[in-house]
Amino acid sequence: MFFVKEIVIRYILLTLAISQIVISFVLSESLQKTSLLRSDFDLYIIPSGFTFGIWIAIIVLGIIVSFICVLPKNFQIKANSGITLNLGILYTGYTLWLLAAIESGEYFSPNFDPTMMMITVIIISVMLVSAGTLYRKMDKDTFLDTRALLATSIRVLSGLYFGWLTIATLANITSCFFAMNYFAFLDPVLTAATLLTGTGAMTIVIITLSRNTVLYTSLSLTIIWSLLGILSANLGREPTVSAATIVAIIGITTALSIKTILTKYNYFSGTRLLKHRFD
Repeated sequence: MFFVKEIVIRYILLTLAISQIVISFVLSESLQKTSLLRSDFDLYIIPSGFTFGIWIAIIVLGIIVSFICVLPKNFQIKANSGITLNLGILYTGYTLWLLAAIESGEYFSPNFDPTMMMITVIIISVMLVSAGTLYRKMDKDTFLDTRALLATSIRVLSGLYFGWLTIATLANITSCFFAMNYFAFLDPVLTAATLLTGTGAMTIVIITLSRNTVLYTSLSLTIIWSLLGILSANLGREPTVSAATIVAIIGITTALSIKTILTKYNYFSGTRLLKHRFD
């Protein structure tokens, strides 16, 4: 019974993964109109348009991961079912977020719906929590290490999701604040600079605490990519936000470099020690 249930769940997961492409294609024009209008306002944590191309990588890799999961040789990995819930939330959340973002309408238009705007924040926040849970699980567990391709693919996907959704959640929250006119009580420049430097500091902590190289590398590179998009969007607009973005990029890059060097050093030191013992 469990075997049949696992097969059904994994094929549902594959269907959800593939449906993201269909939904993106169908809704792309409507979403682009909303996104272009929002880029005209002082939303300092909205990355440049090219940055959103990472969604293509995430969706394609999600399809690949889901396809690998349905291969017969992976059906017997019972523990693998522990990741299906988080992946299902991420795949479904993407579709729901697109629908809510479009339904929220254009800023300062009669059709703008603040309730739907709040719903987009709730959806993407749930996705962020799910991505963080998946990241932690893949950093902690080694049950998939017997399936190197599957384990590596899921870890890369986890890092991409967690990194991109971190920035996307901040962008959605600041957009919501702007739409609700909360920035009348907050300095938008100072708020953006604080959030960006805070994101950099949080990423450094995650890099330090993470054990799996694939995970923290994919996470770090994704956040750096997103921050470069934010920097590109703010060049010539607000030097304070640009400076905060640069500080965050330098901090993450430094932490990633140091962690990588230390990991390589420990690996080669351990290899030499084992060789010495056997000799």
